[in-house]
Amino acid sequence: MEIRGEFLQASLVPNPMNRRSVLTLFSKKVINLFPREFFKIPFLKKKIGSQAERIRSKRPI
Repeated sequence: MEIRGEFLQASLVPNPMNRRSVLTLFSKKVINLFPREFFKIPFLKKKIGSQAERIRSKRPI
């Protein structure tokens, strides 16, 4: 699924009704800050690990 620039811009504005896209945007920022090994921690893997891997696989660094 392609994410358009304008949609990404809209996601930057906190919106309680749109928590999912805000969370996704947040996850992307977090994933870029930490190395892949960081997401092997079991607690984090449960929380955002699967989503992290999905996002990372789309756009390898």
